[in-house]
Amino acid sequence: MLEKAEKLLDCCEIKQAIYNCAKQLAKQINPSKQYTVIVLMNGAFKFAADLLSNIALQQFNFEIHFVKTTRKQDANKFILETDFELLQQICKNKDVIVIDDVYDSGTTILTLNKQLKDITKSLLFVVLLAKTKPVIDNILVAQYVETNKWLFGYGMDYENKYRHLNSIYAI
Repeated sequence: MLEKAEKLLDCCEIKQAIYNCAKQLAKQINPSKQYTVIVLMNGAFKFAADLLSNIALQQFNFEIHFVKTTRKQDANKFILETDFELLQQICKNKDVIVIDDVYDSGTTILTLNKQLKDITKSLLFVVLLAKTKPVIDNILVAQYVETNKWLFGYGMDYENKYRHLNSIYAI
């Protein structure tokens, strides 16, 4: 299957994009604040680890939570499935950074933005890849990609496989 896929980003391009994104994020972090970092599972775990390790952690106080999210198609639209009650408990009255793998249709980010923006002190989204320009301002994008294909590798799966790859592919 891998031989049919197009390599979009190799490991060096990914590392550079994450490094640049970490620099942008570091500029927005207030060292006197305690942050709540939400990592959306499963695809964002590798990105989150590399992103956070690129920030001077002595200047960044945070607690981290891993939250499972699933995007399901219902009729002509996508619906986000997650434990919104738990998310709201974790994020209420806190400075929150949500880390995700891909901004595609915007379903995940836009739904979470709507659910969390009024209950948090501050809310920022950070995504590894964006296929389209996000329609919200409180988002950092490590890398834009021009494709409508399925992305996998670097933590993202294709049929529950290939998360371990160090490059990002499209099929």
